Amino acid sequence: TNFTQALSNAGFCAESLESQQWAQALEQCNKSLAANPTGKSALYGKGQALWKMDSLQASLAVFQQLIELDPGHQEGLLSAGIVATSLEQRDIATRYFHEYLALNPGNAAVRLTIAGEAAKAGDPETALGIVEEGLSGDSVDIALYQYAGQLATAAAMKKTGESGAQDELSPEARALFEKSYTYLNRVIEAK
Repeated sequence: TNFTQALSNAGFCAESLESQQWAQALEQCNKSLAANPTGKSALYGKGQALWKMDSLQASLAVFQQLIELDPGHQEGLLSAGIVATSLEQRDIATRYFHEYLALNPGNAAVRLTIAGEAAKAGDPETALGIVEEGLSGDSVDIALYQYAGQLATAAAMKKTGESGAQDELSPEARALFEKSYTYLNRVIEAK
């Protein structure tokens, strides 16, 4: 039956992803989706395969399709945010990261993971914003302050490099360096 074939191909897709055989994974996911166009695991696998094959725009479109079907698909939201960041679609990336964090708002590890992915994709300022959202409340993990300081420094350095000015900091870079100092000073005080 179509359902059995879709499940079987989705399984082969997942196995191919695990063994980093991207083209084979894409082929198996497409076969699964031909039998069941709304198969979430096959959509996720197809998005992953396209991402790993550097077809970022197509990957994002597949993740968006998955999220339309299942707005709470955590891996899909995270992946869509990372791919959108790589495509320099900051607003879209931020929206997906926020939706992901809404599922686990108090989890510092989740927040750090998402911020780390945004930073790795070359957007330390978005990563800083993600961490800063977790800095409210009475029992904030000190790791968030440390990472906020590091991200503020990275974002300031990026702003400094963008301006091309050797002798003078832009107001944006100066503000980011001041944030870095404040956050890292808090870490030192805590230790």
